[in-house]
Amino acid sequence: MSLKILMALLDILDCAMGDLIEPVAASGAGRTRFIY
Repeated sequence: MSLKILMALLDILDCAMGDLIEPVAASGAGRTRFIY
């Protein structure tokens, strides 16, 4: 999808880019590596 189409859809739906994108924590965050 092109940026122009995306911006047009956001305008038609009266929403912002932040409404479509949810920040998600990285699945590997906080893991400790053990070296044998």
